[in-house]
Amino acid sequence: MAALDTNVLVRFLVQDDTKQGLLARDLIRSTLEKGESLYVPVTVMLELEWVLRSNFGFEKAQIILTLTSLLATAELSFESETSVEVAVELFRRRGFLRGLRALPRGDTWIKCLSASRSVTSVRAPCP
Repeated sequence: MAALDTNVLVRFLVQDDTKQGLLARDLIRSTLEKGESLYVPVTVMLELEWVLRSNFGFEKAQIILTLTSLLATAELSFESETSVEVAVELFRRRGFLRGLRALPRGDTWIKCLSASRSVTSVRAPCP
């Protein structure tokens, strides 16, 4: 199984650079033609959300649609898939807000990934 890099996934999804987009498509296609699935680490999902939002101006609804579409793709295997699904659902419901203070996106992912270890809070400085 091959792991997907954030850059390959972004180029495949956004198609902002014709040459890089074709390379990403061909890389993914050749892997799938071999009957292999592609592994998506949590760090790639974190980076993907950030790149789509900050570099390409994706709105919340576009990001949710993109992430849920990826999660529904049978050829992709996700690290901690259930935790990723929970994090996306929290984003859908609350936009990562906790009370009146924004909960940093990374902290939400950490909480979701740590749920199986009975972690109840994240200790991190908030801006």
